[in-house]
Amino acid sequence: MTMYYRNYKEESPMSEWGHAMFVDHEDSWVGTIGDGVNYVYDGTGAVDISDLEDVIKDAWSESLKNGDFDDTFMADITAEDAFKSFAPEDIVESAEAWDNGDMLQWIWSKVLEPKDIYAVITPDGAIVFDESLIKRV
Repeated sequence: MTMYYRNYKEESPMSEWGHAMFVDHEDSWVGTIGDGVNYVYDGTGAVDISDLEDVIKDAWSESLKNGDFDDTFMADITAEDAFKSFAPEDIVESAEAWDNGDMLQWIWSKVLEPKDIYAVITPDGAIVFDESLIKRV
């Protein structure tokens, strides 16, 4: 079982957008953000982002077709690039779409919530939407 780690400056691990981002290795930055609090997630109930590739691409294409993104930067992103931004190679250096409120809201409402997915595994981390899955250490 892979363990995922997060250090956050708040008493709750959740961001203002309702998610928490974790890395799959205990880097030197874990535990070093001032008076931050350490949290762990054990991967329970998570879906690998690669298993959602077709779902994300299809939903993105549908949103483009329906004009859901008109007048936003998202209208210029291809389905392939959208998927890649939800699967960042180095979540510490750039969480890409997971750091953007508009894209986060889109994946939550169009992909994750309808499928009752509350945690996603990325290439080197995890994104968790259910605080009960997270433990403070």
